[in-house]
Amino acid sequence: MRPLEHKIISIMKPLLKFVSVIGNGVIGAIRFLFMSIYTGVKFIFVSLYRLVKFIFMSIYKAVRFIVVGVYKIVMAILNMIVAFLNWAVDSIVSLAKLFVYYFKKIFIIPFMPSYKVVFSIYQVIPGLPINRSDSVHEFEKGKGKHAIKFYNDVVNTTREKKIVPSEAVLIKRKKVVAVQQFGPVSEIKKLGQL
Repeated sequence: MRPLEHKIISIMKPLLKFVSVIGNGVIGAIRFLFMSIYTGVKFIFVSLYRLVKFIFMSIYKAVRFIVVGVYKIVMAILNMIVAFLNWAVDSIVSLAKLFVYYFKKIFIIPFMPSYKVVFSIYQVIPGLPINRSDSVHEFEKGKGKHAIKFYNDVVNTTREKKIVPSEAVLIKRKKVVAVQQFGPVSEIKKLGQL
């Protein structure tokens, strides 16, 4: 190496060092400046995102609250309407039943037949007159089903318990409708002239 080159290098070394330090400082400053700008812009966008999110969530919650409130009010009104309609239908049905009951009681039942069930037991003791004891069950007009059921129950019970001589008679409007005899009732009637 020559002395001139050595002198130039020795002068340039501190200058290069100075330029390098200044360059590093400028690069650091530019880096710091860009990082500051990036952090600031990032903070602004994050803040704007949070603000927009807060606004939309507030609007969503408000709309949801209003919709739920309106739904509950509508459901309450519908429940009241249904309850009123149920009450109205029940009232109309009750009035119709009452009307049918009184109509039947006033216009139909008085013209229906009355029923009577007579159960007779005959006691035959030799040397004494024949004794007949009657049990009469009268049924009001319109109670024909009850009378027929009672007659069938009497016949079945008499058949099961073998009560003889006996007789069950179903009478409708003073006319004999059904007769069931147990034992020699017809011969006893001829003998005793009952």
